[in-house]
Amino acid sequence: MVRDEGAGRGVNPMDTDLLHTFIQVAQTGSFRAAAAKLYVTQSAVSARIRLLEDGMGVALFDRNKHGATLTVAGSRLLQHAEKILSEWHRCCQEVILPADAQAMISVGAVDSLWSIYLRGWLSQMRGAVPELAIHAEISSSDELLPQLLNGSYDIVLVFESARLPPVASVKLATIPMVMVASRKKVTVARALEERYISINWSPEFSAIHHQLFPQERTSKFQTSIGRVALDVLLDSGGAGYFPQPLVLPYLERKQLFPVEGAPEISRPVNALYLPERDDDPFVRQALTILKEVARGT
Repeated sequence: MVRDEGAGRGVNPMDTDLLHTFIQVAQTGSFRAAAAKLYVTQSAVSARIRLLEDGMGVALFDRNKHGATLTVAGSRLLQHAEKILSEWHRCCQEVILPADAQAMISVGAVDSLWSIYLRGWLSQMRGAVPELAIHAEISSSDELLPQLLNGSYDIVLVFESARLPPVASVKLATIPMVMVASRKKVTVARALEERYISINWSPEFSAIHHQLFPQERTSKFQTSIGRVALDVLLDSGGAGYFPQPLVLPYLERKQLFPVEGAPEISRPVNALYLPERDDDPFVRQALTILKEVARGT
């Protein structure tokens, strides 16, 4: 349902709706596209941006027939807007914490690493630090890294290393990625031709995969969610690369089978966090328990 809004509300440049709308317009470069993502009308988006500009006393966008581009002032605001929203979100979470909770830690991971590591970590963490509130989410690496940088997460688990200078990294393990199929004695050539599932585990994995299989045709099914890919493989058949710990139970039960001649692709699993959190005792303990869980997996 699309909502319309008038421009008669009070001007408040710190309104989170205004900032969220501003970010969407900046990311899409279009008032119309931002309206579609926010499920509001284009006039509502225009009204929100006008309120924000009036409240701050500067133009944030240059409008033209091709869309909207950030002004110098808009670019400066964008550097702060996501952090402001993240801090507000964290504030709202902490305000409603139970009285016996001393603090909160927020952790995100790609879905397959939840199954391999975070499930065991969560159980141990809750037992070791009962006074800590924990917020856990599953997302893609493309979404996790920006949200780590803007403070939405304290720690994220991904299949890649920290390529950005502000991010600290702790290597937890090296996981073999193996190509498996729903049928026995499937060759690599046959696997790539028949119902191959393309899974974007990380940009680094995709680059290695392309080097190994430059002849691969564009897959008819693509996803960045490992659990979805595994469900499709089990339900509809095909083949694809998966973390070995994730598919090992299915290999043992003969529900899935190794693809003959497929090379193993080893990928590091890293816990990423911001260096300024090094002094946080709960972040340090979370990383320590993550390493213990990884050693025991």
